[in-house]
Formats: sequence, C-alpha cells, structure tokens
Amino acid sequence: QLGFEKVLMRGEFMQVSQQNRGRPIFAFFCGDKDDQGRSWCPDCVTGEPVVWSELNSLPDGAVHWLCQAGP
Repeated sequence: QLGFEKVLMRGEFMQVSQQNRGRPIFAFFCGDKDDQGRSWCPDCVTGEPVVWSELNSLPDGAVHWLCQAGP
C-alpha cells in the first residue's frame, strides 16, 4: 500500500488544497505532454523520473499533485 494519493488537476489548485487541508502536500509542476506523452519542457523530462521514483518515500497520508502547465 502506497502512502500517497495522486491528484491530477488543471486550474483547481485552491479547491483541491482546501479539500486536503492538514495533509502533507507535494506538488510537482511540469510541462503539458503531447499526444505521444512527450513534454515540451526539457527540465521536466529530466526531473519527472526522479519524482516518480521517490513517491514511495512520501509520508503516510501525503498527497502528491501533478500540476501540468502549458507552454
């Protein structure tokens, strides 16, 4: 059992933060992906595998947010 919940969102940051008040929040902001799953952001391409590899290290009850941003 993983100790996190992944929340995908666009434009809902404040609403979701209120729903998760009191929980540890780890937000990963990265560039949108195209239809083939490729991001326009080279830093995101480099960082994303590192972020995903550490999700099991998050404290129990933590929320991991993937916040995608357009170019």
